[in-house]
Amino acid sequence: STKGYTRMSRVLVVDDDKAVRTAIKTVLEHQGFDVTVAEDGRSGMVSADLRIEDAKLFPAVRKAA
Repeated sequence: STKGYTRMSRVLVVDDDKAVRTAIKTVLEHQGFDVTVAEDGRSGMVSADLRIEDAKLFPAVRKAA
């Protein structure tokens, strides 16, 4: 939940799997976040108009199927 936030927080979701991007985006938007999605880091930074010093990176590791 975004309880306690005074403005909408922006989130950049980067994943090479479109289904994963879509699922995460849906959940975060439902929670009130402004979500930008991208399939790789470089395009994500460009589409979100971020500079590297603006980014907070939280790598996620998923097991291969």
